[in-house]
Amino acid sequence: MAGMDIHVLSRRTRWLGLALVITVTLASCGGDEANEEAEGNTGGNIASPVIGNIPDASPQPGSVSRGNMPQDATSETVAIKDGKLDPDNIESQVGQPFILVVEGDGSPHTLEIEGIVAGEEIPANQTKEVSFTVPQQQTGTVKILLDGKEAGSFEIQGASGGTNP
Repeated sequence: MAGMDIHVLSRRTRWLGLALVITVTLASCGGDEANEEAEGNTGGNIASPVIGNIPDASPQPGSVSRGNMPQDATSETVAIKDGKLDPDNIESQVGQPFILVVEGDGSPHTLEIEGIVAGEEIPANQTKEVSFTVPQQQTGTVKILLDGKEAGSFEIQGASGGTNP
């Protein structure tokens, strides 16, 4: 009787081994379709039969976080503190795309950069991106107004980095 139990166990082991080989073979065959999809994919995603598509994490031009600004836009982050911007002096060069990221202070505000940005609403407890292109024809320093009061300055430099008086 003991010999018969070993024979049954051996037969079960063979069936389990065969099932494992079939499973592995089928899984490796399914990878060809995923690889073909990955080769034809131009969206920056990598296909993997195990974990699916992995999104490309690099910033894309025109993405939500950059608005419609080019990927090479300069940016500066400021916080509103006691009715002023911190830091209160921002600079950029003529003709450059620029993103001013303004962190709210708990009250809604209206931001203006003289001759560049008019009446941009800043929500109370949110961060707002104000996107613009620095004018070509203007160098020097202009006022940044918050609710109509001076809150900082924006220095516009020429292409060489200097300002004209």
